[in-house]
Amino acid sequence: MRISRTLAAKLSWLMDHRTDANGDRWTSRSLALETAARGDGMSHATVGAIAKGTNANPRIQTIETLALALGVPASFFLRGYTEEDLPALALLDIPRIRRIVHLMQGLTGEDFDKLEDTLHLIHVRRGLEGEYIPETATDEAPKKRRPGRRRTLTEAAKRAADTLE
Repeated sequence: MRISRTLAAKLSWLMDHRTDANGDRWTSRSLALETAARGDGMSHATVGAIAKGTNANPRIQTIETLALALGVPASFFLRGYTEEDLPALALLDIPRIRRIVHLMQGLTGEDFDKLEDTLHLIHVRRGLEGEYIPETATDEAPKKRRPGRRRTLTEAAKRAADTLE
């Protein structure tokens, strides 16, 4: 199931699908207590307002604090990302992965084919073949973006690099 792209929907989804250290579903109150325990506390009313959509434009520090408490990258809350993107976004928190993404800028479709083939071979050698995600879109000539269209691999790499800078 793909969740809505709004901040409120993403926070609500995380609160429903992630659990706290005790294995309990997150509530506005428990999330507020967790942020306080991490030293960047916020009120449960603030958490509730964001989750309900009445506070649709919180400060970036608030987003970062919520993301840290929930164990997700803050970039997940940006427009265009869904729960399906969480594993890839989590990788971008690793400095070495960010460096690799930077190195991908300017590569051609042929370069990406070689890179993908190499990564697939590594997966096979390590017995990770079942975790390989087959190609779902082509990365040929850049096309004009249409609203709601998923980014090409090249566009996603550029956006990730720009977001991290």
